[in-house]
Amino acid sequence: MERLELFCPESRLFQAAFSVCNCEKRRLGPGIPDAVMERIYEPFFSTKQPGEGTGLGLFITIKIMEALGGRMEVESIEGEGTSFTLLLPIKPAEPLEI
Repeated sequence: MERLELFCPESRLFQAAFSVCNCEKRRLGPGIPDAVMERIYEPFFSTKQPGEGTGLGLFITIKIMEALGGRMEVESIEGEGTSFTLLLPIKPAEPLEI
């Protein structure tokens, strides 16, 4: 069972108080073991069988978040599930150079 929440109101009061957009994805399931949690952002690290993934998804996501001035947080409890939260500034701190 997956749930995706997006909490980013357009109200000026919210923007003045928090100035971030919070997107959270929770997944019920086995959770991520501590030994694996230490490596989840490493490029090419995967717990999948060979040929089933590249191990680049979280690595690319964290790099995009950093480039946008945001961050990604992960919380996992073995046997209960994992929650990924993406926090993005509503207004970029500086223009992006491409």
